[in-house]
Parts: sequence; C-alpha cells; structure tokens
Amino acid sequence: MKRFVLAVALLVPSIASAQMYTGGDMFNRLSREQSSAYLDGVMETLSYEWSANGKREKAACAIDWYYNSGGKTQGFLLDVFQRYKDKPVIGLLKAYIDRKCGK
Repeated sequence: MKRFVLAVALLVPSIASAQMYTGGDMFNRLSREQSSAYLDGVMETLSYEWSANGKREKAACAIDWYYNSGGKTQGFLLDVFQRYKDKPVIGLLKAYIDRKCGK
C-alpha cells in the first residue's frame, strides 16, 4: 500500500494538481481504492508542505486526525465529498483541517 501511495504522490507533484479532483470525481472517476490512495497522497503532501513551512504541530494534528480515527475520518470525508461534489477535494480537506487543527 505504501508503494501505491508513493506512486500517487509522485503523480500529484504539486498541490495545484491535486485541485483538479472534485468531491464528485472521488465517486465518478476513481474506484474506492484509488480514492483512498489519492486521499492518502494528498494528506501526505499537505503535511509535508506544513512541516516544510514550520507548521509541524498542524502537520502532526492533521495526520493524527486522518489516520488515527479508526476509519471514521475517511468515512466522514467521503460523506463531505458526496455533499459537495462540485468543490475541489484539496479545498474541502484544508477547510476541515483548519477547523480541527488551526490555521
């Protein structure tokens, strides 16, 4: 799985590229496994960006929120993407992470 996440991260070289997927794309263009791997890659990219810019606490908070919820966060995000099908995934993620972990 880590190799697949790394491959996705390499395919999404910048945050700007990640904005091309909307909430609806997570259901219409990607399989469940692809959606999960894409989200993992986006989360890792965001956490790297925050860490590199001196926001290590925010990065740690976001990773903890995403990975250590027993799947609740991923289910919550899929519900969000279903509701906001026309919004970019990266924008939705950043909004919820800002709410949870601060700006």
